[in-house]
Amino acid sequence: TLSALADSRKRHLFKAVEHHKHVVTEKPLGSNIEEEYEVMEKIRQNNLMVTVNLPLRTAW
Repeated sequence: TLSALADSRKRHLFKAVEHHKHVVTEKPLGSNIEEEYEVMEKIRQNNLMVTVNLPLRTAW
């Protein structure tokens, strides 16, 4: 599970991928869409899985 501020999440995701770890994290994956594509490409290249959880604001 990766819990980090949005501005440092990409760096932590890359470290996890380098260590061949599957990741559960929060959105967003990067600061902009280009960073998100970069993160997803790195994940695909290493054949890993990442789950992005979205916070549930209400229970009804």
